[in-house]
Amino acid sequence: MSKIKTMEFIKKHDLLLIFSLVFLLEIIIGLIFVHRYGTTIFDIDAISYLYNSRNVIDKGEYSGLSVLVGTWLPLFQMILVPFTAIEKLYTTGLAGTIVNALMTAGAAVFLYRIAGGKGNRLAILAPVIFLSNIYVLIFGIIPMSEQTAIFLITAASYYFKNYLDTGELKEFINCSFVLILGSFTRYELWVVALYVVSVFLIREIKNRNLHRIGYAHLPLLGIAAWIFVNYLIHKDAFWFNKNPLGVAGVDSIFTLYPELYYFKDSVFLTLSHAFIQMNLTFGILLYAAIISAIIIALTKSKNLIFLLMFFIPAAVNVILMFRGQSMGWQRYFYTSVPGIVLLNLALLENIVWVSGLLRRRNKINIKSYNYNLGPAVLFFIIIIGVSVAGPELSSGQMNGHNSASLSTVDNRPWIFQGLDITNKRVAFSIESDKGVYNTDLKFDLLNILPAKDFKDIKYAIGSEKILMAYPDTSGYHPNLFSVSQGVSPSQIIDDFNYMDYEEIMMEPWKYVKFVLVPVSSPSAVAVNKWYNGTFYLYNYDYNQTWRSEFLNHYELVLDSPYYKLYELGKEVK
Repeated sequence: MSKIKTMEFIKKHDLLLIFSLVFLLEIIIGLIFVHRYGTTIFDIDAISYLYNSRNVIDKGEYSGLSVLVGTWLPLFQMILVPFTAIEKLYTTGLAGTIVNALMTAGAAVFLYRIAGGKGNRLAILAPVIFLSNIYVLIFGIIPMSEQTAIFLITAASYYFKNYLDTGELKEFINCSFVLILGSFTRYELWVVALYVVSVFLIREIKNRNLHRIGYAHLPLLGIAAWIFVNYLIHKDAFWFNKNPLGVAGVDSIFTLYPELYYFKDSVFLTLSHAFIQMNLTFGILLYAAIISAIIIALTKSKNLIFLLMFFIPAAVNVILMFRGQSMGWQRYFYTSVPGIVLLNLALLENIVWVSGLLRRRNKINIKSYNYNLGPAVLFFIIIIGVSVAGPELSSGQMNGHNSASLSTVDNRPWIFQGLDITNKRVAFSIESDKGVYNTDLKFDLLNILPAKDFKDIKYAIGSEKILMAYPDTSGYHPNLFSVSQGVSPSQIIDDFNYMDYEEIMMEPWKYVKFVLVPVSSPSAVAVNKWYNGTFYLYNYDYNQTWRSEFLNHYELVLDSPYYKLYELGKEVK
């Protein structure tokens, strides 16, 4: 193929080439991680996504999509389902790598299209800048929902920008469809949907297109559907915010790490932490993006309206941090990466344009800057609304936490020590007077003590069923057991057996041969209250009558400082 034909082929198939190259890049990185670390899984949430998805097809009589109706939104897990059916993809996390490699490739294509595609020689730099961030490459291989959310918000912004540029209703409908999918992916995108609806209404009313107002509800259909499904299955429209995992899971995390809660009611600490997180994630690109945003804000540009979409998830998280409902983890700010990329590209385009004029010795006509504050005002109105609705958007209820309990907590911003890449982890650490707290991107999870102990547990139970509980604070979760050892979820009795779970926990000796009792959990009290006094971990530690009866039926077969494995006694088998 001649050079000319090669260039023609590239120009003709530019979108396919970008998609294919990015997808293959992520797959290769995923395989390298599996070869080096044995996994692409980086924390218990990633394992939970895999386990939840496998439950859809491998939970016996409890299999089905209904198992995904809980705290987390279901779309990412639904996409994972067919890949988790393959054992090797399930246990290594490569199921998530395949899905998020597709999402990363799709996001790169839409960034290229937003930047102008073939009509802009600099457009190819959009996916290049995108992939230059190490966190994009890493989140593109791990089984987490952030990359799927990034793809959907980027696709939605592409169609929304087209709507703003052309006024065509079909572009708004396309944007609405993508936002419906986004509403089933992450709760922050609910606020993005509200923002798009607000802009649409203001624009159409301003242009006196009142016949179009009836389309304004379209981006909200996903939210309405999720609330309806929760009511249909659990008879509670807000089950996703009130179920025991949401309530006790958050409660136990803040009990373990009270320093994560010290943002509450402090504007300075909240904003300082948010800036530190974004600085860690984006580095110099953050500062270039700020300069570019100022330029765009000072000029009368529609780009400000759609660019704000990318920063709404981070802004929502800032509000929730201030309210004591978010731990401010890096990945909550990482989702702003498409906006950072596009702002940097816009700045680069301006620099190229100005340098071109200077080279031609043309005079530069400095136009009077027009302040376009409308979108910014609307943006902050939406965020204020989120601060009121915060409890419904948080992943659980705080159960009585208040700032008084934080009197002994260090009140200075965390200091990030940067990316730490070793043979066992790709992580960053946070240092405070309370010590060093490692968070995000820890690829040594399958090498920690519970995973090693699980080999003994798997050998002991054979093909028998085992009662295991989640949440607990010991790390002995059913999801980690299943993924690390390749154990079928149908062999595990946990809260996915929701129809019979309470009854089994009350008298496990009538239903199951093996019971795992991990160390005492601070979340047990909250979960026990939810289950009306039947939570077996609570009863084992605090209910002497129940514990005595339990020990009358079971005998200890494995003992460690972290758990006890009981087997049904021979006399009652």
